Amino acid sequence: MTDREITDDLLETLTHGGLEMLRACYQTSNAVLRQRLIQWVDQNEKSQSALLQLALKKGWALPSPSADAADRDFVRQFYVEPVSRL
Repeated sequence: MTDREITDDLLETLTHGGLEMLRACYQTSNAVLRQRLIQWVDQNEKSQSALLQLALKKGWALPSPSADAADRDFVRQFYVEPVSRL
């Protein structure tokens, strides 16, 4: 495997792992476990960001285009606002 393939695989693994940890965070009734999962999600996001920066620097990835205001509002209403009510 090339470094690019390894990086792509790691980014995919981190993405899916982060989603699963976030799902578990919302499903657990144990406050201690929820807090630990939140910490792991945060660490995971930092790892994803660092790996993506490396991929961008090496030319293995392209940055996503910016979302327009309507897309940002949709995401905010669909995801962020319900979470803030928890």
